[in-house]
Amino acid sequence: MPSGVRSISSPGRLFASPVSVLTFRNTACDFMDERARDCLNDIVANVEELLRFVGGMTFEQYQTDRKTQAAVERKFEIIGEALNRLARVDAEILSEIRNYRSIISFRNILAHGYDSVEDRVVWGIIEHDLSQLRSDAAAFL
Repeated sequence: MPSGVRSISSPGRLFASPVSVLTFRNTACDFMDERARDCLNDIVANVEELLRFVGGMTFEQYQTDRKTQAAVERKFEIIGEALNRLARVDAEILSEIRNYRSIISFRNILAHGYDSVEDRVVWGIIEHDLSQLRSDAAAFL
């Protein structure tokens, strides 16, 4: 039994079989992969739910439905935050997601109230960007 390898849970005791640095590094890499996968799953799930919220709606219906607007804006915040987390755990995957910068910027506007959000802008993102975002994220799952 090597000396100096101490148990975290029992500080006075030595481990019977120490964990190697290589094993730790492999575990850390697996953990990072899992975190990236979690971000991607969050993106896909929230895009799908957002699209269900507005499914079958016209812009005019969306414009008058405050509950749906609030739900959609919240989903955009969650999607943008998942993209922010993905940037921290796997920037390479993030770089393969088209328009990620604009979605993160839009999330910041929603979350921090930099400006009032126009319904037409939200609807445009729903119509033109969300399906592609979902496809890009799902391609890595």
